[in-house]
Formats: sequence, structure tokens, C-alpha cells
Amino acid sequence: MTLQLIRNLRFFGFAAVLTTAGLDTTAQPLLVVDRDVLRAAMVEELDEGYDPTATTNSARFFAEVIFSLAKTARTNDPRGRPLLIQQEDWFHIFHEVNGVPEENAGVERGLRSNTSRTC
Repeated sequence: MTLQLIRNLRFFGFAAVLTTAGLDTTAQPLLVVDRDVLRAAMVEELDEGYDPTATTNSARFFAEVIFSLAKTARTNDPRGRPLLIQQEDWFHIFHEVNGVPEENAGVERGLRSNTSRTC
């Protein structure tokens, strides 16, 4: 299912993976998203003026950040490698840029130790 998801996302010009659990990374190397790049993409999306911690906005925020990362990667990586976004990085940086203490995390807290999620 993970590889099918990546193929479907490639149709739209990018692929993003939150973890590598169960993914064969030897077939094609992944482009690891640096924490600073991830932070910058999240901060940029915060400038849009809505609350990404609200349940109704979180999916929009996540999607826009991934699209931003994919657009940047497409420009900088002509090979078009799939993105690897470390789930721990996403969790910590999301809470950091939104000023939410991690111990007050909502649903995402349950995802913190789950390494089988892909996007």
C-alpha cells in the first residue's frame, strides 16, 4: 500500500513519506527533509493567518507544508526523489512553531511513537 501511495503522489509531481518503516529505500534513495527546512515551511504557512492547531485546520496546514516542501524539492532535486519527513521532527517542530507544549498534544501525541504512518 505504501508504494502504491507513493506512485499515486508521484502522479501529482511529488512523494512524501513520514517514516521509512516497511518501505524499501534501496530501490530509490530518499531526500531527507532537514529540520530547518521543515521549520521554515511550517513558519511560512503560519503566515497565512489561521490556527493550524484547530482540528478543522490541521489537515490544511499539513497538506500545505508538504506541498511547499515538495515544490522546493522539485526545484532543487531534478531526480525527483521521494521526500523523507522524519515523524519525530514533524511532531516536535509542529508543536514548537505553534507554541503548544508537547505534553498538551492532542491526537498527534498518539502518533508520536507510531512508525508506520505514511503520507
